[in-house]
Amino acid sequence: MCSKYIKVSEYPVTSLRWKPYTGTKPKNILTSVTADGKIDFWHSSSGKILYSLVEEGNPIMCMDFNTDGTLFATAGNDKVVKLYDDNMKTLISTMKSNSFSQPGHSNRIFSVIFNKDSDNMLISGGWDNSLQIYDVRQRSIVSSIYGPHICGDAIDSRGNKILTASWAAENQIQIFDLRMLKEEKVLDWAKIEGGNKKGSFLYTCQFAKFRNESYMFSVGGSSENILATLDSDKNKNKDEESAINLNMFSRNLGKSCYALDYSYKSREFAIGTGEGAIHIVTYQEK
Repeated sequence: MCSKYIKVSEYPVTSLRWKPYTGTKPKNILTSVTADGKIDFWHSSSGKILYSLVEEGNPIMCMDFNTDGTLFATAGNDKVVKLYDDNMKTLISTMKSNSFSQPGHSNRIFSVIFNKDSDNMLISGGWDNSLQIYDVRQRSIVSSIYGPHICGDAIDSRGNKILTASWAAENQIQIFDLRMLKEEKVLDWAKIEGGNKKGSFLYTCQFAKFRNESYMFSVGGSSENILATLDSDKNKNKDEESAINLNMFSRNLGKSCYALDYSYKSREFAIGTGEGAIHIVTYQEK
């Protein structure tokens, strides 16, 4: 399954992002965040490192680009989201709470994303079982959702849906309605996989970028060290795990799958594992 292997660190890879591009030719820039709190910018074709970023006194756990790759957001142990200019690699602003009604995160953040339909919205999640939603223009938190226990790169959005994967023994996969700020669907991995009672604690999830019209997504985690790709019909009822089509499933990757990111222009995607490596693979239908 693996078409390229890049050893990036002795620490687990906690977040991965391909840099978006607006031209006709991709630059093949892939970023990795490792558990020692550092972001590396890689040329994925050659495996060469282009740039590294460390925040003084704050181990970074996750990052994400906006839709044109001009900005990126980071988050980690200090419980706040920071916004950077990508060209200059300079800090623009720090997202903070401006009211007692939206206090923000009370523990470290493990996932941050730009809303795919609006660069003015950021969403983050972590150990405190909450999703915080930010308005980039206001530089502040505007709403929140309670629920998922995020321990890795485990938030994504598509349209008015937020996908999350929790480090939990059951009901790990949740889909929220962004307009209502409520859970719409919850799925138990063990029931999808075929009744395996051991379960798998999930670290990462993402909608497939090459299927913009569908709700196909991938998840990865520990316990079984899985990577799986699933199709979820958005019209199905809340508890119908039987309606989920398991397109691809790999067990026992060797180390936990902590992060993944689909390419923008192909069926390639990158996987970050506990061995401190990036595996670049190609999605194949069953």
